[in-house]
Amino acid sequence: MASLAEHRRDLGVPAYQVADALGVHPSQLSHWERGTRGLRWPSVLAYAAAVHRRIVVWRDGVLARGEDLPGALPGLRRAAGLTQKAVADRLHLDQSSVSLFESRHTHTLATIEAYVKALGCELRHLPLEAP
Repeated sequence: MASLAEHRRDLGVPAYQVADALGVHPSQLSHWERGTRGLRWPSVLAYAAAVHRRIVVWRDGVLARGEDLPGALPGLRRAAGLTQKAVADRLHLDQSSVSLFESRHTHTLATIEAYVKALGCELRHLPLEAP
């Protein structure tokens, strides 16, 4: 989120303008940008779009994109050759927590970011028009 906020500032887009586009109070946007409040995945995607970016999972190229990302995570885990137990160990959780995470599609930025990192990947934001 910090890099998206930096991108917004580099574009010269005022925070109130993005907040208005997202239908949130500017103070809420400020909390999101500073990381003092959790941000749900749909809000991350909306914020990114408001600053002309899209969110992807990256490891030597784009592995998953924006809205499809939560549903793609189990497949990315399997493609990385990892079991739920292995991911759980990397996250210091139990396997049932990873199973529950993979079965739901309402995530926060922080949980997706941690899971993606456990896969050896990273979240990036790219221009909307990038392949």
